[in-house]
Amino acid sequence: MPTDINSQQLTLELLSNPANLASIVLEDVEKRYNGEFTLVDPNNPVMHVIEMASTLTSAMAAITENKISTSLALRAQTSEDLYQHMSDYDYVNLFSSPASIEFMMTFDKKYLMNNGEDYDNTTKRIIIPRDTVIKAGNITFGLFYPIEILINKYTGSTIVKYETSVINPLYQLKYNVIPFSEYNYLGMNFIQIKFKIYQFVKTKIQETLTSQHGFASKYSYTDKFFALRLFTEKNGSLIELGQTLAKNAYDPFSLTARLAVEPEVNKFSVNIPQIYFTKDMLGTNLYLEVYTTKGDVNYDVSSLSKDQYKVNFNITKATSKYSQVLARTTFFVSPVTTQLVGGGNGYSFEDLRQKVIDNAFHTTVLVTPADIESYYKDQGFRIVKYRDNLTNLIYFSYKVLVDKENAIIPVTNLPIYVTEKTPDTVATIVHNLDDSITLLPNTIYKYDQKQELAIPLTDVERNTLAYMSKENKVEEFNNNIYLKTPFHIRLSPDGRYSKASSYNLMDPTIDNFIFERDNDKIMTQMVSMSGIITHEGDGVNGYKVQFIVNKDSQILEYPEEDLVLWVYTKTADNIYVGAQATYIGPYNNQYLYEFKIDTDYYISDNGKLNVTSLSNYETAWTHLIDLENEYHLTFMIKKDYFPDVPVDTSFYEGVPAAFLNTHLVMIKQKCTINLGYSLDDVIYNSINLTWSQKLYKRYEQDEYATYPTDIYERNENGAIKCSVVVENGKPVVKLNLLHEKGDVIYDEYGNPEIRHAKGDLILDAQGAPILENGGERILEYLIQAMLIDYKLYLSEYPVHQEYCKSITKTLESYFVTIRDSSDRLLERDSIYFRPTRTLGSAEFSIGDGVTRTLPLDMTFSFRLHCETAVKNNLDIQDIIKENVLTLIEPLIAARTISLTNIADIITNSITYVTATDVLGINGDIDLQTIAIADDSVQPSIAQELYLTKDDKISIRKSIYIDFVID
Repeated sequence: MPTDINSQQLTLELLSNPANLASIVLEDVEKRYNGEFTLVDPNNPVMHVIEMASTLTSAMAAITENKISTSLALRAQTSEDLYQHMSDYDYVNLFSSPASIEFMMTFDKKYLMNNGEDYDNTTKRIIIPRDTVIKAGNITFGLFYPIEILINKYTGSTIVKYETSVINPLYQLKYNVIPFSEYNYLGMNFIQIKFKIYQFVKTKIQETLTSQHGFASKYSYTDKFFALRLFTEKNGSLIELGQTLAKNAYDPFSLTARLAVEPEVNKFSVNIPQIYFTKDMLGTNLYLEVYTTKGDVNYDVSSLSKDQYKVNFNITKATSKYSQVLARTTFFVSPVTTQLVGGGNGYSFEDLRQKVIDNAFHTTVLVTPADIESYYKDQGFRIVKYRDNLTNLIYFSYKVLVDKENAIIPVTNLPIYVTEKTPDTVATIVHNLDDSITLLPNTIYKYDQKQELAIPLTDVERNTLAYMSKENKVEEFNNNIYLKTPFHIRLSPDGRYSKASSYNLMDPTIDNFIFERDNDKIMTQMVSMSGIITHEGDGVNGYKVQFIVNKDSQILEYPEEDLVLWVYTKTADNIYVGAQATYIGPYNNQYLYEFKIDTDYYISDNGKLNVTSLSNYETAWTHLIDLENEYHLTFMIKKDYFPDVPVDTSFYEGVPAAFLNTHLVMIKQKCTINLGYSLDDVIYNSINLTWSQKLYKRYEQDEYATYPTDIYERNENGAIKCSVVVENGKPVVKLNLLHEKGDVIYDEYGNPEIRHAKGDLILDAQGAPILENGGERILEYLIQAMLIDYKLYLSEYPVHQEYCKSITKTLESYFVTIRDSSDRLLERDSIYFRPTRTLGSAEFSIGDGVTRTLPLDMTFSFRLHCETAVKNNLDIQDIIKENVLTLIEPLIAARTISLTNIADIITNSITYVTATDVLGINGDIDLQTIAIADDSVQPSIAQELYLTKDDKISIRKSIYIDFVID
């Protein structure tokens, strides 16, 4: 340590210690007096002065050191240290972020044209305000930007886009054009627009500003804090204030408010520095827009009725004149997507620190691995680099799958074992005419943990499971792991260039109903405005398409058998194929018609589906069609009712010729049906290709040794013994037969002798083994795929059944994140989705460099010490079990699992529990602390099937708790 008070080596760190500083001062005093003067009395007034000066100087040095250190993000100790390194835009999504859903709104175009305000000489302008509030049940949504509808008064041409004259710092648009469609219904023209709405609530607050008192105020909020916008009006202009979360980091020449958020108590405070009042930069009022959200959510809104969707345009006198027409117009609303998934719950200090250090707030272009990791971490994914070479860079984005109760879904990523012969024994794996193979989603696989393979069950094995009793089924599925993939998989076997692709055919859609033309000679009408399409039988029984049809009063007078709805489309060969829809019956004051699109699930190389139920007029063939195609609806009525109406043959395009003589066309429409789509852009189904070994014929069961000839009793000389027996009253001499030819040979102990044991090779006449199937070797394909624990599909618990139905929609909501980022990546970078593996096994560190392979789905046993009242009360015990489960699930999801930590948290969190013993993991008491390094896996609590009291199969967590009295 330097002793010279003038030394350059005296750092702030040394000066911040008052004892060190006092010692240096004393030594300096002694030097100045050449050692002739020594301060030995601590009560000397000089000592008091030195002590005071050292303390003050040290305090200043400590403050200076701290200020200097906080100027570097790398040395930040608190969130406040980081705030001074962040811009206004960096605060967005800091505390939480909203989920979004696609929405559809339909307007009467003629009404808008007649009543909308003129924008210029040729255009009508309608604006949906940015303050619009949309409610889906009890969930509130909003817009970041107004929506502008421009309609040409003379041509009727329409443009729909976001109005971006004022940029919203909370959301940056990639593009401002909004997709829309137009259609006619009963002579009315409608505009149908699709746009995203965001799950947030915006609350407006107005405060009075006075220069004498400055401004500081605290506010409460509900849910999670998302953002705050602040405005003041000065000289007739609305000015937005900047924001800072740092106390002293603000520009005195640019209006800035200090913001402090306390998410622990749902409060925030706003403070405006006095300098802005002194400089007269503020108006007399402050306007606050407080944005709150529910954050990370997973809701299914498909069960909501139309009446549960409400829209409030919040139109007042101050609202733009271009919005006033909306207060009087009629409109219809409905969701396009029904799964509300996404949002975020904000950053931890560690996450925020890393983002500031990496400057990873802005994700316009994802260049470095740090950019990609930060972007996906914000979206709730864990990113792992899979391949990095000269040609391309591949990442996998991992996410834990959970149901709406936040329970982890057991899932794994495994190679599926398929050979050219598999379709011969597995009906759910289909061999196509071009030698491609389709793996249907109802295929059941057994997890071979030794080979780490998913083996398809044969038809015999599947039937054995199907006919089991519930009790036996529960036992079988708890003792073995069976799996299922949610998607259709197409395997194109082409030797070394073989390829596998996943297809999502489980979420078909029908939309864009557009009027084409009507027969003005027939006044009565029927028309469809919407439809419903479902993929039947777990994705193996084709598509059921239902059209919801409106009928006017006149057409209701005609019998249904005299009306026809013919639906047709074009094939890949440009041929019209179609089918007649069947009348089902009334449906919510409308009428339901239905037709089937059956398929053999052959998907061509270019992604076209082979359909088997649509006919080329009179001939029923199979046809390849685009997965997304236009379908035309032709409504017809018998000619007998309108004998004077001439036949216009142009109406009958795509319609069988037989109808030309019997029916008149009333109206033609078209719609878009999407049967599915390839997932090549988001799922990477890698393939390993091998040849099987040569197979030899073997004995399928033990073969016993037999006598090759009859064996007779002999005397000591080897002569055959004879006996005289009486037959038909006459004596007959017979040889003494001991064993007939073909009798089994037994040893001296009465055991049959085995000539060939089960599994022994079968040899030919020359003693050489005989080849199976003439020695043919078959190709074996190992297709990497996502597989889900089949227990979920066996459960009769409503939450599990609902999740199974919506799992593809949930996964699709994750795929959106990947697709949104694809245009920000470098040219040869690719990112694919994989679920975080929670099933199977992984390597865990148990200390001192020792690792063990352990199951990812873990069982835990606890001994909870409690009082007698708890021991005797089963209701309290059930509550405690639920609390224990809630407490330990997030602890098990950590990279390091400490049973000591788990025991302490249970004891400290549950008042009834006085002490906790954790009896190891998976029954192993020696496992107390384990750590996992693999980023693609996450431990979870094992799940098991059980039968409920009402004989229903359900799933429970494998936690065993024993209550003992202290």
